[in-house]
Amino acid sequence: MSRALFTACNRAFFPGAEALLAGSARFHPQIPRFCMAPEEDVADARGRFGQLAEIIPPPRALAGIPREMQVSIYKLFTVSLPFESVAYVDADAIFCAPAPELWATEAGHWNAIRDGAQSLASTVPEAMAVEFARQFPGLGGKKAFNGGVFALRPADWRDLPERYEQVLAAGGYRTYHPIFDQAMMNAMVQPRVKWLPFAFNVHNLFDREIPRDARVIHYAAGVCKPWEARYPRHEPQYHYWLKYGLNETRAWPLLKSRLLVAAITPKRLLGRTIRHWRERRGGPEVRSRWDVPVGA
Repeated sequence: MSRALFTACNRAFFPGAEALLAGSARFHPQIPRFCMAPEEDVADARGRFGQLAEIIPPPRALAGIPREMQVSIYKLFTVSLPFESVAYVDADAIFCAPAPELWATEAGHWNAIRDGAQSLASTVPEAMAVEFARQFPGLGGKKAFNGGVFALRPADWRDLPERYEQVLAAGGYRTYHPIFDQAMMNAMVQPRVKWLPFAFNVHNLFDREIPRDARVIHYAAGVCKPWEARYPRHEPQYHYWLKYGLNETRAWPLLKSRLLVAAITPKRLLGRTIRHWRERRGGPEVRSRWDVPVGA
């Protein structure tokens, strides 16, 4: 089965896309890589990391989505690649081990990983919740897959962009949010999903442990990304960014990263325990200062 990796980014996500593509090249050198960027960013993307992937512009604009949010839904064009199986991975994720099972797709199904949210309804932006509930009655309580990592057989889903546009238009939404693609794709695709283990899309990084067999780490939550100076160096996931995202091999930077994690872990775990206790009692969500991104 011919395979490919696909991602998408604009200029703000160049560092993430570069790390993702470099990691894919290390762990899956035989799999071609493609990165879609807005027309105005294509030349700079080719200059920065074009040797790691084929940089392509979107084939067209997607109807009903504001211009500045188009890049967030380029993942729909995964189906345009001429391969038997294509994995889409967000540009704020990295490979930290081989993940061949990601491309082991079945006819008519998606490979995907459950989202950390409690339900599909909780992934819908508040401004779009009423229309979504009316359009998809009864789906809100289902578990959702995370839209940042999935794989499919393009031949089975060639009309995915057009179907998305039609469903979006039928919902009568008064606005659009850049994270709405996850809820909409869940509503369109489920139950035709083959669930892969959490290790293939390790997210909710400030709330969950990173498994030892992690294949893909996804920096989806938080107010900033690991390539930004203010990302917290004391969190375990930053060590993975240093080792696998930046491909750091020197002993001292890696050891220093581990020491920072060890120094802050007791306070971070205490804050997490207090927050979970409050949540179980039904009180408002309380996030510890050790659980959210803070100044480095």
